[in-house]
Order: sequence, then structure tokens, then C-alpha cells
Amino acid sequence: PDHIGTTIVLDGKEYQGSLYVYEFDGKLSAINRIGVEELLYSVLSQDFNEYAPQELLASLAIVARTNAYFLADNPKNPFWTFDAEQINYKGINRSFSNPAVEEAIRHTRYMVLSKKGSFDGVSSTFPAFWADASSKLAGNGKVGSKISISEAKPLADRGQTASQILAKAFPGTEIVLIQHTGRY
Repeated sequence: PDHIGTTIVLDGKEYQGSLYVYEFDGKLSAINRIGVEELLYSVLSQDFNEYAPQELLASLAIVARTNAYFLADNPKNPFWTFDAEQINYKGINRSFSNPAVEEAIRHTRYMVLSKKGSFDGVSSTFPAFWADASSKLAGNGKVGSKISISEAKPLADRGQTASQILAKAFPGTEIVLIQHTGRY
């Protein structure tokens, strides 16, 4: 199937979009081709299925999209862009439906973080992640946040916007609009 509305069940998990099966390194590999927004919804809904302030969810969506676009532009494998286990992608799980996550993703569509001073209108995404309070903030080329999600939540509770939260979490960056034409 090659339509985003199509769902397929593989090993008891439901997947949306196209599914390709390849022989790779002597093993069968299933590749699920979906859009970045669908990927974000699946991952964030599973990770944040309880209440979180809308501006915190918007911040999470922008950081996750930044990382997804970076990985899409810099794949480590010629056959697929993301390893499902590394990004906690488990297909569609309708029991984790979260309208607040869906709204945050929709309201931040095409928004990513870019390093300030990028070349004339060309965004410079990076491998961004939310660091917890005890983690090292950067490693393996990844850029960790300067504050944790648990430290960002009270900021959102006090009315700070996603932009203000991200300015504290990722100093030296700005929110830019990007449009990627591919599916991953």
C-alpha cells in the first residue's frame, strides 16, 4: 500500500502509510514510510499520554521535529532514515490517542530549531534532544537541552510560550519554518 491513510498490522503492531520489506544483512527488515508529522504524533502520544501544558507539548514537538529533520537529512543507513527502537516508534497505538499532542503538532507544523546565524535563510537543524537533569548535555554530536522537561513544565504552567521555553532550553537557536518534501 502506498497511501498515508492505509494501515497495516505487522507482528501485532499497526502501522500507517507504506510498508516495504527488504532483505538486509541476511534478515528481513520492514520499512514503514510515513510523514514526519505522523511520526511525531505516534512517538509523542506514547511518551506524553497524560496531561502536560500545551506550550510544553509545543516545545517537545519542535525539538522532536528538529531532530527528525536532522536525521532525515543525515541518514546513517542508505535504506531507512530512522531506527524505530532508537526513537521509540511503535507504529500506531490508538490507546495512546492524545488530542493535546495532536494540537501541539498541528500548531507547530514546519517549526524547527535552527542555530542562530545560519546562512541566508537556510536553516541549520541539529540532533536535538531533551536532557534530563542528570544527563550530560551533549554527546555523540547530539545537542542536549540546558533544562530538563521537568524544569520546563513549571515555565509552561506560569504562562511562558514554547518560544520562551526553547530559548532557555536551547540558547543560541531560533525557531524557523522549514518544509521537507520527503516521507520517511
